[in-house]
Amino acid sequence: MSKGKAGVAVYGTIGQRLADGVAMQEDMELEGIADLAPTLAIRALRENDMIGANNVKYNL
Repeated sequence: MSKGKAGVAVYGTIGQRLADGVAMQEDMELEGIADLAPTLAIRALRENDMIGANNVKYNL
């Protein structure tokens, strides 16, 4: 069975938690994160080698 694919639009408080949840699921794959304005959270994610706020690694 193939993995479900998900993307996150707007990486705010809820988006961070959604991305973490998807990244931790074995049957789902995080395809990407998009935001209209590169906020501090997006910049920190890029600078931290795609490790999210809850120390979850995003394999994008």
